[in-house]
Amino acid sequence: MTRQEARERKRWKLADPILVRPATPSDLKALVEFNSAMALETEGKNLDPDALHAGVAAVLEDGLKGFYLVAECRGNPVG
Repeated sequence: MTRQEARERKRWKLADPILVRPATPSDLKALVEFNSAMALETEGKNLDPDALHAGVAAVLEDGLKGFYLVAECRGNPVG
């Protein structure tokens, strides 16, 4: 962990409230990044960014295809 990462972690205290809410189109970029990171970490796969973007966008546009929930802390998506 770099010093910068350590400083960022200290800024997120356990007492900071976390809000879990339905995702909105404004969460698209974060959701794509989270999905990409999870695939790499859990399966060692690098997903095609364009296909991932299109898939997440399709779900956000049509609730019949699925849904995402976003964990938010201090107004920023964190999970």
